[in-house]
Amino acid sequence: MLRRCLVTLLVAAVLLFAFTAVACAKTKDIELPMRVGDTIILSYDGYAIFSCPATDVKDKKSYDQSKDIRAFLNKIGESTTSDKVEDDIGVAAIYNLHDFNERQITPPGGDPDYISAYLYSDVDRQPSKVYIDGDASTTWRGVNPVNADTVKLDVQWTVNGSSVSVSIPPGFDGAGDTLAWSGEVDDTWRLALDYADLTWTGYGWTSAQQWSTGSHRFGSQFYLVQAYDKVTF
Repeated sequence: MLRRCLVTLLVAAVLLFAFTAVACAKTKDIELPMRVGDTIILSYDGYAIFSCPATDVKDKKSYDQSKDIRAFLNKIGESTTSDKVEDDIGVAAIYNLHDFNERQITPPGGDPDYISAYLYSDVDRQPSKVYIDGDASTTWRGVNPVNADTVKLDVQWTVNGSSVSVSIPPGFDGAGDTLAWSGEVDDTWRLALDYADLTWTGYGWTSAQQWSTGSHRFGSQFYLVQAYDKVTF
């Protein structure tokens, strides 16, 4: 019995070391924040990229964050293909979560314009796992002022089913069927989160939901905007 326990512990230690090595390999030799094109990469942990526009970007309509994210992944030699493993039994299905919402505001001493929240996710529902890849963002589109004093982005996902548990990547919070992420930056007009391989384990899947909430502070005034979508399997 003791020998069996020792072998079990040894195997667990080897698997933990292998997982840690893979996670470290994804982020080694990356000095952040890093400017790529017109985008500042604020953080990257192998699962999610948190970014905002560079401070000298004023042409909001021409800004292309997705192009810069692809350039960043190429720069660090990271594949854009997923690490997820297909289930051996059953049929997988791909669903989409998608929403865009905006509201007009007038910042103190500024001109009226819009804040918006956006989300788009591919939901890969397999018999015993669900994987989510996608992006979420919040934007202040005005020019007076160009930037908000503070922008905060909160993103939350819930996947419903039986005996559900979620894997929690670095920088995320969560428990049970819910995963959450939050980021905040001063003196900017947009925040974005690109994510891949967010993973839930369980069975009897029924639905998935996502919220993307932007909070924009101008002086002492806070303005909220939220995107939301739900898909039923």
